[in-house]
Amino acid sequence: MSLVLIVAWLALTTGLLVASWATPAERVLGRVPLTWQRLALLAIVVRLVPALLLSLPRSSLVQWDMDSYHIVARLFLSGRDIYASGRYPYLPLQIYSLAAAQWLNSHAGLPFLPLVKAPMILADAGTAALLWQGAARRGLDRATQARVAVLFALNPLSIVVTALHGPRSCCPFCFSRYMGGGSGCCFWPAPRCPSPAASALTAF
Repeated sequence: MSLVLIVAWLALTTGLLVASWATPAERVLGRVPLTWQRLALLAIVVRLVPALLLSLPRSSLVQWDMDSYHIVARLFLSGRDIYASGRYPYLPLQIYSLAAAQWLNSHAGLPFLPLVKAPMILADAGTAALLWQGAARRGLDRATQARVAVLFALNPLSIVVTALHGPRSCCPFCFSRYMGGGSGCCFWPAPRCPSPAASALTAF
């Protein structure tokens, strides 16, 4: 049942994405008072709903990662070596968000996986907002600004990766867009691209 709901949710968001790029939508998007805050909220909602209500089957390949988040968070909170577990291939700073999620789960009864995914969901919202602002800086009209941001906010691949898997790469991606002046080298030429130092920082 959960898999059916996942497909239905992705079909809905994909339909909205396609509709936003249809010709009639250009007039609507040009008149609707969209702001970067509202686009960021849109990105949060379409990811938060599946993150809270849906889950991938236990047999899915990413379940190993889901289990790893629990294991390494418990190891860290107990003062043990997380790298010896073979389940944590990341740099050290990221463990604190996992540990915080585990602590809130244990002491406040809050759901662990949505807490783990929360920073990535917020990072995706930040990326959508930065794309909006980057398009505005390049002098694009409001309809095109909205389309550029919606292309990411409603992207089904991004929703699956962030809301259902929750990898750590969303946060450095958002940071690299910020260092790139709101747009990014992978979308169109940015006013400035991340420096080597900034790119190194995004690894954390």
